[in-house]
Amino acid sequence: MSDDAVHFDGDYSQPVQSGPWIPHVDNETQSTLYTAEFFQIASNFKRMEFGTIGVNKASLVEESEGTYPGGPLVKWSRTFASVPLSRVVPEGFVYNYQFEVGTDPVSILEFPLYVTSDVTYDYFLTNDPDSIKLFRSYRLQIIGGVLYGIGDIPTGDTLIAENSILTRWKGNIWQRVTRRVPLFTTVAA
Repeated sequence: MSDDAVHFDGDYSQPVQSGPWIPHVDNETQSTLYTAEFFQIASNFKRMEFGTIGVNKASLVEESEGTYPGGPLVKWSRTFASVPLSRVVPEGFVYNYQFEVGTDPVSILEFPLYVTSDVTYDYFLTNDPDSIKLFRSYRLQIIGGVLYGIGDIPTGDTLIAENSILTRWKGNIWQRVTRRVPLFTTVAA
């Protein structure tokens, strides 16, 4: 009898973990992910819900497709992830700054300028992605001869350069990406 064989006890009616949790770090977000393999009787196999809290208070973000190593068992892996911390990445960007020109009729002058923008990556654990606020770029528009500011009004010394983009990062963890540029008064100073 070889000592290299893997031996399990139990009836496999519930998932049985095979080996330790393997931690690894996502290169982009620096979030820690934990993966382990499981066995269970195929007829009892049921997927776990995304967002279920597990190892190290991390959230279930992935379950692999099952494979059948022989007999009545199914083998699969589960991956849990911690919600990544928000991060800001500076990036070069050409932004069309807008200026109101004239009064009757009013017009808009656009001036493209290469600036360093801040791209913010925020992460949310939720079953309701519609609850996540998305920012809208602030632009001047002339409608019926009247000048309007449309989008999120600038606060502080930045403005939203592009509408936020929301994507599923993993499981029920969502990533919102928002680009901000300095106000023209800050750039011109």
